[in-house]
Amino acid sequence: MQAPSLPQNEIQRLQALQERGLLDTPPEERFDRITRLAQHMFGVPFALISLVDAKRQWFKSCQGLQASETGRDVSFCGHAILGADIFHVADARLDPRFADNPLVTGPPHIRFYAGAPLKTSRGLRIGTLCIIDDKPRQLSTRELRALRDLADCAEEQINRIQVEHERQLLKQAQQLEILARAQLQFIRETDRHRAFDGLLSDILNLTESDYGFLGEVRYTAAGDPYLKTYAISNITWDDDTRAFYQNNAPQDAEFFNLNSLFGAALSSGEPVIANDPAHDPRRGGLPEGHPPLNAFLGVPVHHGGELVAMLGIANRPEGYDQQLLDFLQPLLATLGQLTVAARVQQQHQDGEQRLRAIIEGTNIGTWEWNVQTGTTVFNERWAEMVGCSLAELEPISIQTWMDLAHPDDLEKSNAALQAHFAGELDYYDVQCRMRHKDGHWIWVHDRGRVVSWTEDGKPLLMSGTHADITQRKQAETALRDQAEQTQAVLDNMVDGIITINQDGMVDSFNPAAERIFGYLAAEVLGRNIKMLMPAPHRDAHDSYLRDYQATGMARIIGIGREVEGQRKDGSLFPMELAVSEITRQERPMYVGMVRDITERKRAERMKSEFVSTVSHELRTPLTAIGGALGLVSGGAFGELPAQAQHMVDIARKNGERLTHLINDLLDIEKLAAGKMPFDMQVQTLMPLIDQALEANRGYGAEHQVKLTLTSSQDDVQVSVDGQRFMQVMSNLLSNAIKYSPPQDTVEIAMERCGKSVRVTVSDHGPGVPEAFRDRIFEKFVQADSSDTRQKGGTGLGLAITKELVERMGGRIGFDSTPGRGATFFFELPLWDENAAASLFEAHTPQALDAARILVVEDEADVARMLGLILSRAGYKVDIAGSGKEALAALKNQRYAAVTLDLLLPDISGLEIIRRLRQHADTAELPVVVISAKMEDGRLAINGDFTNLSWLAKPIDESHLLTILAGLVAPSSQRPRLLHVEDDTNLLQVVRSMAGPEFEFARAATLAQARTRLALDRFDVVILDLVLPDGSGWDLLPEIRRQLPGARIVILSGYDVTSEDTQRVDAVLTKSKVSPRQLLDAIRSHIHPAAQQ
Repeated sequence: MQAPSLPQNEIQRLQALQERGLLDTPPEERFDRITRLAQHMFGVPFALISLVDAKRQWFKSCQGLQASETGRDVSFCGHAILGADIFHVADARLDPRFADNPLVTGPPHIRFYAGAPLKTSRGLRIGTLCIIDDKPRQLSTRELRALRDLADCAEEQINRIQVEHERQLLKQAQQLEILARAQLQFIRETDRHRAFDGLLSDILNLTESDYGFLGEVRYTAAGDPYLKTYAISNITWDDDTRAFYQNNAPQDAEFFNLNSLFGAALSSGEPVIANDPAHDPRRGGLPEGHPPLNAFLGVPVHHGGELVAMLGIANRPEGYDQQLLDFLQPLLATLGQLTVAARVQQQHQDGEQRLRAIIEGTNIGTWEWNVQTGTTVFNERWAEMVGCSLAELEPISIQTWMDLAHPDDLEKSNAALQAHFAGELDYYDVQCRMRHKDGHWIWVHDRGRVVSWTEDGKPLLMSGTHADITQRKQAETALRDQAEQTQAVLDNMVDGIITINQDGMVDSFNPAAERIFGYLAAEVLGRNIKMLMPAPHRDAHDSYLRDYQATGMARIIGIGREVEGQRKDGSLFPMELAVSEITRQERPMYVGMVRDITERKRAERMKSEFVSTVSHELRTPLTAIGGALGLVSGGAFGELPAQAQHMVDIARKNGERLTHLINDLLDIEKLAAGKMPFDMQVQTLMPLIDQALEANRGYGAEHQVKLTLTSSQDDVQVSVDGQRFMQVMSNLLSNAIKYSPPQDTVEIAMERCGKSVRVTVSDHGPGVPEAFRDRIFEKFVQADSSDTRQKGGTGLGLAITKELVERMGGRIGFDSTPGRGATFFFELPLWDENAAASLFEAHTPQALDAARILVVEDEADVARMLGLILSRAGYKVDIAGSGKEALAALKNQRYAAVTLDLLLPDISGLEIIRRLRQHADTAELPVVVISAKMEDGRLAINGDFTNLSWLAKPIDESHLLTILAGLVAPSSQRPRLLHVEDDTNLLQVVRSMAGPEFEFARAATLAQARTRLALDRFDVVILDLVLPDGSGWDLLPEIRRQLPGARIVILSGYDVTSEDTQRVDAVLTKSKVSPRQLLDAIRSHIHPAAQQ
């Protein structure tokens, strides 16, 4: 008989086998299923999953054999793991390696054997899936492949165990570290609460729970259990709970209510798992304002047969289960031990000696070292970490540790030890490597301190703990590698990446940002980001950031825009800035991506200037050329010969083409720059269509093409710029005419599409080529370069048309079948007179000093009706649909009176009255109760509160207004106007035109305006955008914050984008408006009564 040889990687193979945790474990269906299938597929009496240990082969799954293991020396599987292929013995009697093997000569009388090696994810062969027969047999190639397939299934199950095992090891490592830290804290800390707080925090992090508590179980005189907390999360939500926590948490809060989830655990002594607390019959309810309770685990902790402590944790995202409870058992045991230890400390009964005895019974390595003699004491767990027993390490001394420690770590450990001896460090605390019995290195966290000194001040006795942190170190290495890779990407980006904290201070500045701004990272880190901004944005940045954090109103964050940056040398440059907000450690951070677009802007500017200059400079000579050719062609200088007339006509037509090209270039430049004006008017659409058709019939006649209106809508009205609309129609009609064959017809139609009207222009020409469809609305694009020569045009018509339609609130598109023509259409929103009238009615202007009324009513129709009545009467109106909305509005706004329904969905009207009367600011606020239950309300109030009026539903409008007129005194003050403008002449003109109607104040700079806003209140602010010390836009957030009801009118010499126009009440351009028009614009925001 030949015993199997040992593989060259035997040590690593055995280690991998042990790590799987499969040896000597109960049968598992997932493995038995595979061996049953093998037995059935191959028709053999025996099928096994065999794991080859150091001296035996052990059967994880066995079909047909009663034995659970055999010696490795007689095993066939020991031979099978020596190679990667299936080990196949057709007849063992004829094989000299097995002919005299006792498993061949005796039971089970093996004749045939086939074993497929089972390997780990790292390729280490730890066993086989084998089939055995007592008759000789030869497997075919197909059967060998089937056996390998079954073995692969077994391998998958084995390696899945390893993945789960590694995850459990990581969790166990975290748990062991928690245990070590808790025990050391209890040894060293005199403050018991700090130790328990740390333990609770660790448990919450380990279980991913939101909050919890832990404490000691005590008993009342009547024998009922109650909880005395040692640590509890701070989940206070109002002044009362905060005061209770502050006064009781440090001294141990006590809880006696057993009619609750934690009370159920105390009463029964059994764990309580509640993953739906709101419907759990054991619940006791939560006080108002308590944070949500989505899941709860309450665990009574026993020690020595006695219920001594309890742990409660809440809101784990995936809930709680028995598996987690089993995993926590070492922690719970430690909690029980530490609770008992805490009792002992409190009672001063040999605390230190008993606490050490408790720790010796735990799963943490501990050591004691006599520094003077070298005598060292380890516990059994210390030895187990390096794969040994204490007996194997004897004789034990400090040299034992030094022999096991990694040579490269000894110097670091000695330095930390000497620093501790010298008093420079409170603890000796190092992370070092130790050699395992199997030859590999493990990482340990070694922590301790001197507990006694000699009379001459030398360290005598030192004690501490060892915790295995190998898994944590491996995780840290993986994270570090990932961080280095991410940093390499950031360092090599073309765009600048800058991060700032919530205070605007720079946290990171990548190399691209250094190149763009000219600063080194060291010059910027820790400084305010505004150093990279020019005035006036630099001065306004901090307030902008505060405003965003307070209100959520973003100007750049989450949006992105083009801004100016300032380099180290003071030069300014254009850049694209995109800022996003992230959260790190529960604090906001902002990440900015910066791209220097100086070159792009320069190219755009050169192109724009070139187009504009050339276009304007060409217009004058073209006018002269066109006029002269027109005179010659028209016979002003006599009749021309036919050939000369033909040449003149060619020149005139090409002059017209050049004129159209220049006009198109100017239009597209204006549109791109946002400088094309639009005079939007409500107009009936049909006359505009007729006008467009009439204007283009002559061009159609030149090409022998007719224009036909196939359907119309006479009553349709839209809001458009008539001139721009005609330009759209002309472009679409001229295109359709150009591409139509002679004697054909271009069809124009109108139809309603919901809230829009669609205008279509259809031709029967060649259609739009498939490859051209995606680019048809781009600039300077035509289907074929030959089109320019054959059909004429600039390639700008459709691009201009699309811009014009979209600027008028519409959209454009087309349908086309190559060879059968094209249909271009555009849609415009219908003008709804009723909606416009209701909108005007809803925004009836009130006097700037009009009294503001809060309407509290949950019926939407009634609330709207009340708002309309009061608005028409000259009041400003806010509406609240619930009690909570009403209280929030009253907190943020001062009101002259409140109308109040008693029957609200959340808070009763009577409760709102009581709350108003309890606060000095609203104690005398007039309240008009409007309710169908008016008399019930009066009885409930019973005369307790004053300044109340009562009005029954249905509402009498005149009675309501009479009541309010008696409660709210009208204001006699003139509207106050702040004019922010540095041009004194314009200031004087506007002020003179206003006369005594307004009370004027002026500010020539941003600084003066801010002072005015801080000291006074204004009804209207007229704001110039360009001021000596900055932009008027920088003042806008402060006006909105300090004067939330004020009207803002922009009066500037610069054009304003449509986006910015939405931020204010009116925008006027200096060069296009007279002072009188400005005054009219201001008056349009004031109730007529204020103008008399």
